[in-house]
Amino acid sequence: MTSWTRVALVTLIASVTLPSPSHAQPAGPDQLTGRATTDAPEENTTSLAVSGGFVGSAGNTQAWTLNFGGSFRLVRGRHALTIDEAFSYGRARLDINDPDTDLEDTVRNSVALARYDVFLTQRDALFASVRHRWDTFAGLDTRLQSQIGYLRNLYVAEDDEGAQTQRAWLEAGYDLTWDNLFPNPLPLTDDLAPADCIDDPDRNDRPECNFDDTVIVHAARVFLGYDGKLSESSQLVLGLELLPALASPDEGENYDLRINADAAFRTTIFENLKLELKLRILHDTEPVPGALATDYQTLVSLIYSVL
Repeated sequence: MTSWTRVALVTLIASVTLPSPSHAQPAGPDQLTGRATTDAPEENTTSLAVSGGFVGSAGNTQAWTLNFGGSFRLVRGRHALTIDEAFSYGRARLDINDPDTDLEDTVRNSVALARYDVFLTQRDALFASVRHRWDTFAGLDTRLQSQIGYLRNLYVAEDDEGAQTQRAWLEAGYDLTWDNLFPNPLPLTDDLAPADCIDDPDRNDRPECNFDDTVIVHAARVFLGYDGKLSESSQLVLGLELLPALASPDEGENYDLRINADAAFRTTIFENLKLELKLRILHDTEPVPGALATDYQTLVSLIYSVL
């Protein structure tokens, strides 16, 4: 058992001993679900929200970016289903002094999630999820993540009417990640490639001259989340996910630790319409060859609750 596995297990055991008032709640990426308890629920929950945003520039900067998404929640008793999708796409003219040049893709990514939670008590739940990521600028044609684990509500606060105002929770479990790299093939750098590959015009057709097309990583998973009301009309949602690899690195490689952080501020504009500002940081100590270790995303969206 590696040291990271021990850390995840100790954190999980410690969390079980912490007191927690009130009800548990299913946890999706945006944490918008209703409550689910071991008792007969006061009300089942079905919710659907759609979001979208656009940024356009002209003059010295000629570019546009579009993002949209959807979030569906279904709660029936102690069972909860979450389905989410977020998509971003953008183009820009890189040489504004040449009006004949075409716009080029500068943003191109998508993240989809399906997750199922079943609550064992008012504080404890088991979950399983599947996540798909498409992000060619990060070197990922496809990233599939399968996760299973345990959720523990550390703290839940409610107002006088029983509505949730604050919540902090911990998740611990296992993550299996399967990556299909982009581009395919991805040539080995000259310092790693065999000497006869460097000047070979047919190196793309030789497996020994290219990185493996697919990568599989087994990792522990620890997630800490917070969802709280700042006022009657505003909300803050925070999330920090650690994915330490369970295997030792190969010679010449760094230890693979992925860190994902989210911070979202939402404020109600009118009834079912909200404005969201979200900052997302994705860090990988062993990124796809040729890609940067850290990605930063800032999203401004309007969220409309359909159900």
